[in-house]
Amino acid sequence: MTSSPGLRPVGVADPASVGAGGAVLVLGGAALYYGSLALAGYAALFAAAVCALVIGYEEPTLRATFDAEYDAYCRSVPRWWPRRP
Repeated sequence: MTSSPGLRPVGVADPASVGAGGAVLVLGGAALYYGSLALAGYAALFAAAVCALVIGYEEPTLRATFDAEYDAYCRSVPRWWPRRP
């Protein structure tokens, strides 16, 4: 995997997971605010679906495409939580 000129790494393996994590936080916050177990359940299901998609489909596809280069990338970048700069 090569880096593109002018782009900075965001510190996580999948930048889209940052957005999905934000959505889970918003849904969880709304569930707490409204006292809604249904909304909390939806937030949990959404989080589980994102995890299943990333771990079950996206990572194996990238590993098959980029092989050892992707493995080295995964070792250097955390999956979900960004590192402090």
